[in-house]
Amino acid sequence: MSIIRDNLHTITTEDLTGPQIKTTSGKVYLSRDAQLAQDEIVEIVSTVKAVKAPFYGQPIPGTFEIATATSSVVDDFVNIVNPTANQTYQILGISVQNINPGASTSADIYLTDGANYVKLAFTGTIDASKTYAVPLYDSATFFDSGVYLAGVPRSGVALMCQFEVAYCKVVQ
Repeated sequence: MSIIRDNLHTITTEDLTGPQIKTTSGKVYLSRDAQLAQDEIVEIVSTVKAVKAPFYGQPIPGTFEIATATSSVVDDFVNIVNPTANQTYQILGISVQNINPGASTSADIYLTDGANYVKLAFTGTIDASKTYAVPLYDSATFFDSGVYLAGVPRSGVALMCQFEVAYCKVVQ
């Protein structure tokens, strides 16, 4: 066993911390022994990362939710989800329901920071009491509290569009 492994052999990979690795590895010297020690530190760090760090962008189990927001003014942004600071979310599905039984409506779906926006979808005409499922295609769409998901009714009267989104937290 090497000097580095001798110093770390009583610590499990899950319990190993950055400061312990730093203290054990010490300064970098240009000798053959030091190079072997550095190679071992790299191997140990890689193992720790593989055990501790899940794959970024992967859904976190138990965090799947459906949020609903109803419009109140035509051409006004409706925040569909109230994201928590320091959390990243993935959109799983979006729908817009016309909750007026007597008239048609249409709406847009945006990602916005409150000042700027990117249109994700336009529903086209949604007949009375019908629902439009927004196509998400194959790309994952993420948002957080800085750039959030919003709906904008584009036609009809107030309180006609009900926006619904299924989402989950992801590893960031």
